[in-house]
Amino acid sequence: MSFHVRRKDREITDSDVLKKVLKSTKHVTIALCMDNEPYLVSLSHGYDEAANCLYFHCADEGKKLVYMKANSKVWGQTVLDYGVTDDATTLTQASTSRAKYL
Repeated sequence: MSFHVRRKDREITDSDVLKKVLKSTKHVTIALCMDNEPYLVSLSHGYDEAANCLYFHCADEGKKLVYMKANSKVWGQTVLDYGVTDDATTLTQASTSRAKYL
């Protein structure tokens, strides 16, 4: 099954713009799933542009790692906060990827 962006005028496809979003946002929300049970958590993160990779700190054990080890497919979303604007626009960037425990 494939989905598309409903508002093509708001779709971000330029990789430089996407990298700028990842470098400038403060938080990412990741969605994990294990045994058909979802788990979402918002985290502060670091973005490594050379590796095109997000990093976040966590303990050596815990719910995030249990879920990631059971199912490495992870969905993430960042939100740029422009504060109060005339048009109250919020830019959201979402993506699905694989998690790797380092």
